[in-house]
Amino acid sequence: MQVHRAHVYRLYPTPEQLTLLARTAGVVRFVYNLALEQRRTWGGRPYRADGPGASAQRGCPGSCRRCAGRWTGSGR
Repeated sequence: MQVHRAHVYRLYPTPEQLTLLARTAGVVRFVYNLALEQRRTWGGRPYRADGPGASAQRGCPGSCRRCAGRWTGSGR
């Protein structure tokens, strides 16, 4: 018989930490959606010879970086 256990933690962030958590969540959402768009563009077949592999997805184009900078407030 397996026993499933979980630990629950409650966070009480400061207003500054709330801002940073919201920004981090926004960046994660942006990167995930960008990778999802790339997969859909290439037909959802990541292992095709001409499809974007992990190394191609890591190299984000300059326009993407500029957009992410404006979107996250980093000013880049």
